[in-house]
Amino acid sequence: MKLRVVVSGVLLAVTGLAISQAAPERPAPEIVQKMIRAFPVIKLAGTRIVEVREGPRLISNREFVLKDGRFLRTWFPAGSPREGEVVVEDGRTRRHFFPSDNRILITQIGKEFFGGNLARLVRRGPGFETKEGGEIAGRPTTLALMKDPRGNVRQKLWIDKRTFALLKREIYDEAGGRQGSFEFTQVDFSPTIRTGDFVIRKAGAQEITIQDLARLMGRQMRIEAKVLPPDLPDVGLRSVRILQLPRGQVLHQTYETPEGPVSLFQAPADANDMRIPPGAVRWRDGKGRYALVGPNQGQRLQRLARALGKPD
Repeated sequence: MKLRVVVSGVLLAVTGLAISQAAPERPAPEIVQKMIRAFPVIKLAGTRIVEVREGPRLISNREFVLKDGRFLRTWFPAGSPREGEVVVEDGRTRRHFFPSDNRILITQIGKEFFGGNLARLVRRGPGFETKEGGEIAGRPTTLALMKDPRGNVRQKLWIDKRTFALLKREIYDEAGGRQGSFEFTQVDFSPTIRTGDFVIRKAGAQEITIQDLARLMGRQMRIEAKVLPPDLPDVGLRSVRILQLPRGQVLHQTYETPEGPVSLFQAPADANDMRIPPGAVRWRDGKGRYALVGPNQGQRLQRLARALGKPD
């Protein structure tokens, strides 16, 4: 099955949980606050390069972007491995067309920002340093360095000085390795917008929800995938994939919650230990082994585990 969930520039997730849990409360620099306020209203068209580290592989793609406030369209040039794919968003729902499957994957966006918890981290006050950022796509920028409580840089944000658009972003792991980035190489803040730019019209295409995709991937692994109910308050499934680990396959789902992303790992009942970090909520039954990992590992994780069928 070729259908998959793909990470793009606006979907780069923030993994710096230590920042959100331990940073002192202090306001973000004014330009960062202006960037967040500008995001829902900015209009632009441009080209950007997106890089994502998946295990040892560095995946790079060129994307075309059209944005009108909360409406967004992303597509890919001829010759790209993702040629023909189209992603449209309306601020509430994301629809991703995969030509190889003739399917449209539907996910709920909710209140997330750039698909991750950047806005949440800014509100909780990580450390910041600002300096001149030079030119990105021919535009003068301010560089904002987002740091954890120990002073390690976890994100770099290049913000346009006039429109406050985020033109470049880099995300780093706890050891300082760059895990993902996007950078605009061309940008136009007065694009022509046409009726239908943010609609996918494909006769015969099958619509599938991300919950359906998780179940399909579970069947690939010969397991019954557990999925949180889509109407659960303040919880939304954002991505799903099969991890190829030395000890076997693991189904990995990522959910967005008010406290930050929560991961659900599921493996067959006879699988070896999944090597989940301490503090995770774990259980097993006759059909599989399960683990929930996320920030504030306590009552919310226990409630989510019960919703998935964990016995008390």
